[in-house]
Amino acid sequence: MCAQCYYARVRQICANDDMITEYTQLFANGYKTVDAVEAEFNAAFGESFEYMDPVCFSHTLMPCP
Repeated sequence: MCAQCYYARVRQICANDDMITEYTQLFANGYKTVDAVEAEFNAAFGESFEYMDPVCFSHTLMPCP
């Protein structure tokens, strides 16, 4: 994305009350700790992320070490 396009988009968002409200709401939950994010991930995917390398299970041509 070119800088001119970026700044045009920023102006578009900031000039529209509804859009700026929606943008601000993206950050309404605030900061999360690493522990909180890991707990969410664990709830969604189980503890497998701690011992299974996801790269090994991707469909790439590179073998796992």
